[in-house]
Amino acid sequence: MSHPKLLVTGFGPFETVAENPSGALARRLDQQLDQQVHGSLRVVGRELPTAYRGALEALQALLEPEGGGFRAILALGVHRGEGFRIERQAGAREVSDRLDVWGEAFPVALRHRASTRFDVEACARVCQALSPLPVWISEDAGGYVCDFTYGQVLRLGEAFGIPALFLHVPPAGILPVAEQLPVVRGLVEEVWRQVETSL
Repeated sequence: MSHPKLLVTGFGPFETVAENPSGALARRLDQQLDQQVHGSLRVVGRELPTAYRGALEALQALLEPEGGGFRAILALGVHRGEGFRIERQAGAREVSDRLDVWGEAFPVALRHRASTRFDVEACARVCQALSPLPVWISEDAGGYVCDFTYGQVLRLGEAFGIPALFLHVPPAGILPVAEQLPVVRGLVEEVWRQVETSL
């Protein structure tokens, strides 16, 4: 019997971030939930390179053909702030001139502007109930690799009928990964609830 799957992605190291909590969270969820059933759901966690082309190629390998059997995608990235930032949209600002870890610039021709189909207000309420730090909804995913990747996740999701969402998590120095994990797991459960009931 096959079970529905939800993909969680995070990123590896970049610039001064030697240990990226988003990648660690994706790996933790994969270790805990990939080979067992979480309710009726299998959670698959994967770490992407913090590179425009690398992230896109990894996503394409996971989702093609026909969406890879996934029913939803939760993409994670780290930001500098002291809280959790739920991103409503991708492509809202000018692109960053920062190079990725492969030394490449933002591929502007591939930029995708789109918004999530998830009820971000409901997602924020669930996260705030579990978080010791503030949770807010953002209209600007940053213009760097996170923003590019969110656009590609939304684009691929549209092509395959898979709703997607992006969450920025705080640095591990502000909140350790073990303390971030309940917030992200709660968001996974809310995302899945919305998929089953409304999306």
